[in-house]
Amino acid sequence: MSAATPAPKFDNFRDAFCHAYKCRPDRYESRLFFKSLFALRGLPALPIWWFNRALFAVDLDVINNLGRTGSSAEFANILRDLESANHIERSIRRGLMKIRINPEKLQMIREDIDSWIVPQVVVNVLEGAKVTVDPAPGIPTGPSRAASTSSRRLREAHRDLTAGRPLAEVLAQSQLTEDELIAEAGDAGERAPEMRWLCDHLKHLQRLRVVEEEHEKLRRVLAAQAHELLELREKVGQKGS
Repeated sequence: MSAATPAPKFDNFRDAFCHAYKCRPDRYESRLFFKSLFALRGLPALPIWWFNRALFAVDLDVINNLGRTGSSAEFANILRDLESANHIERSIRRGLMKIRINPEKLQMIREDIDSWIVPQVVVNVLEGAKVTVDPAPGIPTGPSRAASTSSRRLREAHRDLTAGRPLAEVLAQSQLTEDELIAEAGDAGERAPEMRWLCDHLKHLQRLRVVEEEHEKLRRVLAAQAHELLELREKVGQKGS
């Protein structure tokens, strides 16, 4: 009797998902997106996916962040960030129509393949050893005041944004520009998932503003053309009479 084939093991959710659902890595985003939508939302989501995918920036950021996770705790943290994002962005599409990814479906997918995911273990070879390093003259020990201030500003910005406070007020309170806040949140995101969400959320807001500005420019052009067309019709009518 041949030995049973051992179950496959992967160190992150993305690889395990692609193996389980037999999709290429470059199809991970689209496959998980449509698989985790709320029920009966696939058809109305299709035209948006084809023609204005930027509107799904929040969902795609979450999907890619989930793909890098190994542990269930990391996965759960990002799903909590998704819930916060859903409270902040109250558009008709995300709120009333629910054309967005469903955290409960994502959690069910994770549970189905959880046994295949084995996060890499980092072994600290110095654990248990005492290492003493004398600080160089003139260099203070412990966290710097600047690092502490930056961390506090980021925590406050994350708290205020998830509570629904306008971005302009948050920036004024933190005394940072939007780009500076994004940069600091991006640096801190390597250690804290909520800061990675903050960075991604701010980038998403920037992209939304660009889309809205383009829509406004287009609206003005169309309005101007409609006005010119109306004037032309009036002139033609006057000549005819």
